[in-house]
Amino acid sequence: MKLLKSAEKKRRSRRGFTLIEMLVVIALISALATIAVPTIFGVVNASRVNGPCQPADT
Repeated sequence: MKLLKSAEKKRRSRRGFTLIEMLVVIALISALATIAVPTIFGVVNASRVNGPCQPADT
């Protein structure tokens, strides 16, 4: 009986993430990256094509 209580305590005292939780977080990050990366590259390419708005005075 004492052995079962100590095993139960260890199980409760363990802190961490499960594999499912980690997979969900990775899926969310990849979904956000899928949306954000093309947008960022589009803005960068548009700024290269348009060039500077005003010439720099030197």
